[in-house]
Amino acid sequence: MRNAGDHVRPASVDFENVVIHESKEFITTGHVLNAGKISLLFSLKSIFNKQYQLKKIVVSNAALNLQTDVDGNNNYEIWKQSSGNPN
Repeated sequence: MRNAGDHVRPASVDFENVVIHESKEFITTGHVLNAGKISLLFSLKSIFNKQYQLKKIVVSNAALNLQTDVDGNNNYEIWKQSSGNPN
């Protein structure tokens, strides 16, 4: 016999035609990721509890381009450093 929770599907957020550009210091192809679709799947129970537990990331129809040069610089550090107070 299954529990009631066994039939609960995960909640998802889908992004289509996703492009992540390279860092400005490292330009080759211009893209780190080019994906037709990215889905973020969450536990429905965690959403109701306001914990937002990510269960799975699904990437479809994608090309990934990770590179590192001879000096150890890479093209995939794409986030910005925060400035000032994070609050």
